Amino acid sequence: MRFIMNRFLKWKDLILILALTNLKQRYKQRYLRFAWAVIHPLFMMAVFTIVFSRVAKLPSEGVPYPLFSFTALVPWTFFASSLSFCVYCLNAQFNLITRINFPKITIPLGSILATSFDFLIAICLLIVMFFLYRFTIDPKAILIIPIIIIQLIFTIGVGLILSIANVYLRDIQNALPLIMQAWMLASPVGYSLNMVVNDKLRFFYLLNPMAGILDSYRRVLLHNQLPSLYYLGMAFVVALITFIFGYWFFKRNEAHMADIISL
Repeated sequence: MRFIMNRFLKWKDLILILALTNLKQRYKQRYLRFAWAVIHPLFMMAVFTIVFSRVAKLPSEGVPYPLFSFTALVPWTFFASSLSFCVYCLNAQFNLITRINFPKITIPLGSILATSFDFLIAICLLIVMFFLYRFTIDPKAILIIPIIIIQLIFTIGVGLILSIANVYLRDIQNALPLIMQAWMLASPVGYSLNMVVNDKLRFFYLLNPMAGILDSYRRVLLHNQLPSLYYLGMAFVVALITFIFGYWFFKRNEAHMADIISL
């Protein structure tokens, strides 16, 4: 693990350059530009409020439902957007990959770093919503830092797997939107994790790290509580395994990437 982190730090300048290039390309010829970072979660919040709160009348842990859902939608949108850009990032940079010898792993890392800029904008909007709903931000909110780190570890792991797998099997980028829709419904974005009352079912449910991560965001930000060590601990273990496997899987298949990607 320390070896991997040292390698990431060694590549930090290249990752930053790729992230800035990614941002410029992403918002080129878009009039709303960075506004898209908040339009998507706001739109989803409105849809969730109508479907889950007004129609299905699901409980929201005593919190106004728009704030309840938006608190989970902000990190979820970062996760989903990171994967959507990671999945085709290597194929999009085939000219660079086939002409220059450099660590290819920096490309998906740069994509995730670029997406984190949108995440910061969405967090600022979430803070505004807290003031609008007159929710106080407790000092425990500082605990979102380790939660974000765990989410980032998991996001990088999945992103590395998807990016290199899509080089060899390009149907993955077509299937990903469907997978992410199903994954969102299987995660406590529009509903509370507490609705999963069966203990045996909850264990398997928590094998999805986003379940424990999203619940931790809500506990810290909405309820001024400490995260559940059991929920967040399971998320960390699965995230770490995914991260290590993703790094190994990427490096193992990196050697023949240039030959495959040019086909």
